[in-house]
Formats: sequence, C-alpha cells, structure tokens
Amino acid sequence: MTDTLLLLHGFPVDGSMWDLQVQALSGTIQVLAPSLPGFGTQPGAGNVMTMEGAARRCLEALDTAEAGRVVVCGLSMGGYAAFELWRRAPERFAGLVLSNRISVPTLVISSTADELIPPAATTPLAEQIPNAQLEMIEGVGHLSNLEAPGEFTLLLERHLTLCGML
Repeated sequence: MTDTLLLLHGFPVDGSMWDLQVQALSGTIQVLAPSLPGFGTQPGAGNVMTMEGAARRCLEALDTAEAGRVVVCGLSMGGYAAFELWRRAPERFAGLVLSNRISVPTLVISSTADELIPPAATTPLAEQIPNAQLEMIEGVGHLSNLEAPGEFTLLLERHLTLCGML
C-alpha cells in the first residue's frame, strides 16, 4: 500500500487539469488524477454524473493503484466528489484539501480573484473546520492550480508534509 495524493478535477475539465501538479510531485509521492465519469475519455455513468459515481470512480483508481493513506484534493466539483468519497471511505483519508467539518488535517485554498467561489465564501468554510488552514493565492481566479501552479503545488507539498506523507 502506497501513500497517495488524489487530485479531483472541476467542471468542465478532466484529470489533465492537474498535469503540472502530477509532474511536480510524482517523484516524491504517488499522484493520481483520474477523470471522473463523463469527463475526458471516461464513459458516462448514466444521464447525470452523480457524486456517488465520482466516488466509485475514485475508489476504483485508488484500488487499482494499491493506494494506502490518501490525501484528497478536490477543486470546485472535485470538492463535492471528495465529500462523497469521505462519506464512503473515511478510513482511507490521511488529509484533505478543500473540505467540510472532518477530523483530518484540512487545507482550504482560495484565490483573491475567484468570482465563482469568492474568498467571502471560503473563509467561513475554513473557520468552521476544526484546525483547518486557509491559504489565499493572490490575483488568480477559480482554477488556481492552472493559474498559479507553482504556488498551488507548494501548498500541496506543505500539506502532504503536515499529513506525514512527505
């Protein structure tokens, strides 16, 4: 079983949105960035992609990769998928990036120019999670891992270290 970082993409992109983080971190930890059902080359899971279907896809990817402890990072829609994954398999989590009220180390990342989910919405979220850390990336919008990949990856590395995985 291998320590793993699981990166869950937002809508309407696919797992390739994490390519820069996968490249930067894959030499130090196993990194998975699966495309959720109906995105990228993944077949759909019916007429509507549900978070249940997304969580099942994530569990399949984790099992195939023989992942042990996992830090899950969800961006936008990926955050909702992470919530469902937590509901189904909390014992697999070593940490979470962008979450709600759980008992593992939690990092909430926001951006000052995010108009879709502005800092005014993420700050209260972080304040409600015990011992959560809020990090703000200056001057970028909603897809912060693409707009500021170096800073986003550094935050991931710090969180993985906090979770005892690096």
